[in-house]
Amino acid sequence: MSGARVGHPVDHGGGSLTIAATFEYDGEVSVRLSRSRQVPVALSTLEPTEYGPFAYQVAWEPPDPEELRTDTPSQLHLIARARVQQSVARIALALLQGAGGTVVDSGGFVVDADELRAMATAAR
Repeated sequence: MSGARVGHPVDHGGGSLTIAATFEYDGEVSVRLSRSRQVPVALSTLEPTEYGPFAYQVAWEPPDPEELRTDTPSQLHLIARARVQQSVARIALALLQGAGGTVVDSGGFVVDADELRAMATAAR
């Protein structure tokens, strides 16, 4: 994640570990590894061998989290989201290629490697 300042891993107890990268103007992108406690509905039709016992969560926390809850986010929020979106897709793709499994987006839908590649290289 070019331009990021990577923080120290944080152990959340219960087998959960988070690494976060902070961007001066765009907020924070975190990757959390934990043992799966819940299976997203989209995975219920798959065999457990297709997603495994561990979950990686890639998440973006904008500089102002309240912007996520408004119907009309600021232009600065929209710019930050567009810049970070490619990084999130690249991280998810790297995890998929390295660890395998199945990617589910924040809406609960399965995303395949081709979709991730398209998001990772989309023009802003």
